[in-house]
Amino acid sequence: MEEIFSWFPEVDKTKIPSLPLLKNIGTTTRKEEQGGAGEVVNPLTDEEIFNAIWHPDYVQALKMIENQMVQDGVMKDTERSTFSRDEDFYVFLQTTLEYARAKGWLEEEDYQRYQKVWAEDLPQMVKQEREALKKSGRRSGVLPADQRLSLEKPTASLLKDVVDGVLYSVLLVRPAYASWVRSPDCYKDDDPDYNIPGFNARIFCCNCGIVIFVCGETCCEEFVEDCGEQGNECEQRSDCAPYIPLGCLNLICGSWPNAIWDPDTGTCGCG
Repeated sequence: MEEIFSWFPEVDKTKIPSLPLLKNIGTTTRKEEQGGAGEVVNPLTDEEIFNAIWHPDYVQALKMIENQMVQDGVMKDTERSTFSRDEDFYVFLQTTLEYARAKGWLEEEDYQRYQKVWAEDLPQMVKQEREALKKSGRRSGVLPADQRLSLEKPTASLLKDVVDGVLYSVLLVRPAYASWVRSPDCYKDDDPDYNIPGFNARIFCCNCGIVIFVCGETCCEEFVEDCGEQGNECEQRSDCAPYIPLGCLNLICGSWPNAIWDPDTGTCGCG
């Protein structure tokens, strides 16, 4: 697929979601000189390293979400984060997950899945990037704060971009997290490195199908809105004949490793 960035929502570009562009990847905050064996003669300061990992405009976006959380009574005004340590971000991002779930913006299944990413993978990624900056003055990967976030968005959309951004950055270095997502978004990313150009088509559902099961002495059919990852749920229920895939993920892009479906336009993109 052209870029996984196209799998996450940002602005309305024919209503096909796209992750906000990344910036400052693989760069330093100032020019450095290289000594022998790649040693940095003028190493970055602690402040420069911190800002390279947690960009100030990303912090501003988090503070906007925090303001809304205070207004909603999720946290007290005295509990605002200082955003001065890595741990402050880990704690706050965990709170955003709980906030999104309470608001109904995040499904329980996704909440459980993201918790591990927030608690284990994100701190490890930040640690690796911090070490790279100290050693060479350059970043080696992508972090959540590399997003270009629109501060004009409603809180729900801004929060969703932040949540998706964290997961996306983990997906780049943790392919094991690749999966089929069916709610509230619809996409699959079985092979993030797959770069063969795909195609677009129209279809009426994300991952639906018809199961064919034994009922008495005959076979019955039933429409299922979500056939599960790899169509496993529909396959397991179809004990009379193979199930019939009808959706973007399981039919239109059934033979493609990556796909995304837009419910507003019915556009299904394979890659």
